[in-house]
Amino acid sequence: ETAGTEHTIMVMNSLPGQPFPFGGTVEEPRGVLILGDLVDDLNNRENWVRYKRFFHPLGEAMLRFKALEVIGNHDLDLKKAGAGVFSYVQEEVIARNQTRPDKFFYDAHLYHYSWDWGPLHLINLNVFPGDQPRPVYDNPAPWNDPQGALSFLARDLKANVGDSGRPVIVMWHYGLHGWGREKWWTVEDLTALRDVLKPYNIALILHGHEHAFAQYQWEGHDVFMAPSPQQDHDPKKPELDSTPKGFLVVRLH
Repeated sequence: ETAGTEHTIMVMNSLPGQPFPFGGTVEEPRGVLILGDLVDDLNNRENWVRYKRFFHPLGEAMLRFKALEVIGNHDLDLKKAGAGVFSYVQEEVIARNQTRPDKFFYDAHLYHYSWDWGPLHLINLNVFPGDQPRPVYDNPAPWNDPQGALSFLARDLKANVGDSGRPVIVMWHYGLHGWGREKWWTVEDLTALRDVLKPYNIALILHGHEHAFAQYQWEGHDVFMAPSPQQDHDPKKPELDSTPKGFLVVRLH
């Protein structure tokens, strides 16, 4: 079931020194950003066991680079809701982050965080940058709780970027166009997010959720949607394995 992911990781591990399509070679990555849905089925704990064989915050797994993990909607417990109330995957990701030697700037729950790579400031907002749980497909979904991500974003930008003009990358799970936007956001959330980001030099927005690659703009900001690492096998052909799908290599200069 994970053959596609394993193949993708093998390709990623071999990238440094390979030709980069836009000139030069691929350098050693600073890290790999995993943009949510670390598991498919939260109730099947084997999903999380397998994930940890592949990815580790210190690069001590099949992937030899540091993994920085975003929480997606599949990582949430539909039976739990409330500020600071987390699923076992969220709790373990919080604990995994404490093993890093890097300096992170955290929220009160050590859940959302930001950090610096040289002049670049990066911010992980997990499921989506809002402050209130939002309905899903127009149905109440108290589990769909951003845990104060928008307020953390505003505080972090003010404290760690200010009027410096430093480039910023922000990342979360839900998308900003099409299906990823229409069924998972409110207009108020998007307006509030636009206003928080407007004064800053946002170099890139990254998200996942839809399992495919896309490149587009939202409110004047460049956005990349990262694909999933594998194409799942066809249920009608159970004898065939999953196949590798994709990943992004981002070089900023």
